[in-house]
Amino acid sequence: MQTMTRQPPAAPGAARPPRRGPRLGLRPALAALLLAAACTAAPVGESGRYRTEQGNYVLYDPAAPATFTVLSVPGNAATDYWCAAGQFTRRVLGLAQNTRIYLLEPRRPSASPLGRSEVVFTTDPRAGTAATPPKRAFLDLSVRVSEPGFSYSEIHTRGFCRPVPPILP
Repeated sequence: MQTMTRQPPAAPGAARPPRRGPRLGLRPALAALLLAAACTAAPVGESGRYRTEQGNYVLYDPAAPATFTVLSVPGNAATDYWCAAGQFTRRVLGLAQNTRIYLLEPRRPSASPLGRSEVVFTTDPRAGTAATPPKRAFLDLSVRVSEPGFSYSEIHTRGFCRPVPPILP
C-alpha cells in the first residue's frame, strides 16, 4: 500500500507541478444537460404526449386530438392548466387565436405517473357546451378548473402563462 505524503507549499514565484489531468469544470456537463433538456423540451411525440414550456405534459390521442388531458407539475395553479391547454392548442393543433378551449372534466387525481392531478379540455364546441357553464357573479375574475363547461379563447390563455426564466451560462 502506497502512502501519500503532503508536499510542503512551493515558494512564491516557483513553478507549479503540472496537473494530473484536464480540468473541465462544470460548464461542459451543464451544456450537455441543457442540450438534452432542449431536445426533449417540447417535441410532439407519436405517442400523443407533448411537454409545455412550463413542464406540464399534455396527453392526447393523435387520431382525435380535440380532447386532451393536461397533467400537473408541483406548484401548478388553475392558470397553469389553462396556459398548457392554450400552448397545446396553438403549437400542436395549430388552431386560430379565437378558438375556444372548454373545460370538459374538472381537476382530479391523475391516472398517469407523469402528474399528480389532471384536467381534461376539449376544443370541440359540441362536447364543451354539453355541460352548462355555471352562473358566475358579475366581474368574477377568478380562474378555476373545477367547473365543466367553462371556456377561454386560446389568445386569452396566453395571459395565464408565467414567463420561463432564462438559463444563464
